[in-house]
Amino acid sequence: MVTLLMTAFVILVLLAGPAGNKGDDGPDKANGIRGFLNNIFELRAMSPYADDNDFLVVGREGAIGALTPQQRAGLTVVKKQDLDQIRRRLETLDQLRQGLEKAKLNDYVKVEPTDEGIRVDLPNPIIFNGGASDIDSKSLLLLRALIPILSIGDFQIVVEGHTDNAPVADPARYPSNWELSAARASTVVRILIAAGIDPQRLTVAGHADTRPLLQNDTEDRRAQNRRITFLLKY
Repeated sequence: MVTLLMTAFVILVLLAGPAGNKGDDGPDKANGIRGFLNNIFELRAMSPYADDNDFLVVGREGAIGALTPQQRAGLTVVKKQDLDQIRRRLETLDQLRQGLEKAKLNDYVKVEPTDEGIRVDLPNPIIFNGGASDIDSKSLLLLRALIPILSIGDFQIVVEGHTDNAPVADPARYPSNWELSAARASTVVRILIAAGIDPQRLTVAGHADTRPLLQNDTEDRRAQNRRITFLLKY
């Protein structure tokens, strides 16, 4: 209890900031996590159970009010290796967005951070048509333009295939949507390997129609559910 009270007191002092100096961004700004969770910095955790890898992540003066509920949930004790992973993930996310903007792919590729990693979506009909695992020439150009952006780091790339809920058109070739989704992901993996991406960084996953973006009640919505997702993981 004493340790918890001491920790809470230190956090309150840090959040209050030095009296009469509104421009102070808090202690040890140079060593903080720049840009992490809207100006958040790290403080070594003070607890008899903490070790050298434990940090307490708190907000600088004026930053707490601007945090989202998800960001507030990040104000907790984390391991140093987790902070390093967060830094790398944020740096990769920034590089991906800059690369997509430079290549003018923003309208065709969606990038968002998740708890699993960074997810990169290529919605249909850009990549696949219904019931098929072959990529047409236009979609192949898009995928090749994306390859240099996926090559920027050493993260693992999980290529995920998704389908709508319609029965497969060629059951002799693909008995179910599981095989079809895995075949789509495998097709993309072969292209990535041919372009020079290390096969050890690549994994194939087929999700069939278990993770739809929208309800499969119209053709347009089914088309958006037929897609490829890249999950970038450290």
